[in-house]
Amino acid sequence: MDQLHGIIYPVTYPGSNVRARLAQVFDRITALVPVEDVIPDLTAKGPSGLDMAFAAPSPLGERLSWFNGFMRSMAGWGQEMGLGTAVDARSMLDSLSDDESALSIMKALKGDEPKDALLDAQIFLRLAHEFDQKEDELGLVMSEVDIKEDLLGDIMHGSASGCYFRRRDARGPQIARLSTPLRRLSAWNELRMRYKGPTGWPVGVGIDVKDIVDKAYEKIAGIPAVDTICLKLPLDPSVRPGTRPEIREGLDELIKTIITLDAKASKEAMNRLNSKADELSQQWLKVTDGLDDGPTFAFCIYPGVSFGRLVSEVSGKAHDLTPGGEDVIGWSFYLY
Repeated sequence: MDQLHGIIYPVTYPGSNVRARLAQVFDRITALVPVEDVIPDLTAKGPSGLDMAFAAPSPLGERLSWFNGFMRSMAGWGQEMGLGTAVDARSMLDSLSDDESALSIMKALKGDEPKDALLDAQIFLRLAHEFDQKEDELGLVMSEVDIKEDLLGDIMHGSASGCYFRRRDARGPQIARLSTPLRRLSAWNELRMRYKGPTGWPVGVGIDVKDIVDKAYEKIAGIPAVDTICLKLPLDPSVRPGTRPEIREGLDELIKTIITLDAKASKEAMNRLNSKADELSQQWLKVTDGLDDGPTFAFCIYPGVSFGRLVSEVSGKAHDLTPGGEDVIGWSFYLY
């Protein structure tokens, strides 16, 4: 079978904990980035066995130098607003309240600007990308401090075990909540609409993201989303159920089954889908039984509403509906 390939959203920089958890299931992960010069080098940081790919759906090309100059201007604006001399991405994200877009700052700096939703999204996601990267790097440093403290403690007590883990970044039982998840989803949708690369299985990062997408579905369809599987990843990131042939085949069969169905699928067809989900859950439990639980890996379906329409609804975008285009079952994986 082909590689298990996921495309994560709405993050553009996947932290070490997220990468470690995704590696427990997937072979390859694609992340969309706002501009082409923020693609991180994760060759030394990423968990072995996970192929990370980054794509900039709307590269700025010759406008990149202008964009970076504008980002520096935003930092200057932050200083003028009293955010301090060392203006970081956290300060800038906090300053962009829900009712104040980055374009309002552009207007203040450059005068009237035409509405450009893509540029607005790229500015916001560039700040979020930097924020996530700094948070991840800080977590790695703190993890090394943890290891050294454990080592020193063992030496002082004369009981060095020689086994130390990066508890904070790779062994966390939950995925940290994202800052500004709604705005991230809206901005990420601008990239999604322009992405023309290989299609991966959508993987939402964070429980808040799932809640937002589920609520968007309920608003459109008038019924709750359907949680089809809810699996616990092993706490130890070195245990990777996704490498087991039976798990790989189960995931592949689940997706193959759902893409052959539509929103008017018969009860028998839906029973077949549920049967595939049950089989996968049972195979998963055989691998993880007796192990400590880590984050949750879930799969949710949205009968009658495509994934594209859902994220467009979240971002307030009109979704172009072709005849029969919503006679589908939308779906997404989630990591939280």
